[in-house]
Amino acid sequence: MSIKATIYKITCKDPEIKGCYVGSTKNFAVRKYLHKQTFNNPKSKEYNFKKNVFFRENGGFENFNMEVIRERVFNDKKEMREEEQLFINQLGANLNDKRAILTTEDIEADKIKNKGRRRIEWQKYYSKNKEKLTEKRKKWREDNREQHNEYNRLYREKNKEKRNEKISCEKCEKVLSRNSMSKHRRFYCEKISPVVN
Repeated sequence: MSIKATIYKITCKDPEIKGCYVGSTKNFAVRKYLHKQTFNNPKSKEYNFKKNVFFRENGGFENFNMEVIRERVFNDKKEMREEEQLFINQLGANLNDKRAILTTEDIEADKIKNKGRRRIEWQKYYSKNKEKLTEKRKKWREDNREQHNEYNRLYREKNKEKRNEKISCEKCEKVLSRNSMSKHRRFYCEKISPVVN
């Protein structure tokens, strides 16, 4: 499906301030309005994007020009993104947080970066809603007892060798199966200080 779109750049009115952002949009006027709204709005998810920090540090969005580079009909969104990336490379756009076209490596790097952020968000959510989540989990186990027991049985079968593997406790150096180590640490080694050689 063809798309009529605009590729644009944002640069500072002061030629001494080197910074360039390249983007693409189907509606130039609306996109310009959104840039103006998000650069200085702490509630916006784009507030800490490189371009917005740069705008704030260099006189605000009013100190920047948003100019059309190319306006044309593209065969599809992919073609539009490829041309946007071409201009990002040509103009040395240093304010773009991401590439217009993501490579497999970019996607994997984003997953790793977001995984840590999601874990922190989950920990915050869990600490605020611990009782509610515990109750919900308990109810699910009661309602799905057979399914839960079957899952545990399959897990034990699949990981039998790993669970029976012998390991040494770091605190008391007692050798136990991996399966019983957490219980051992919790009840027997909790107050024992580490062995000093």
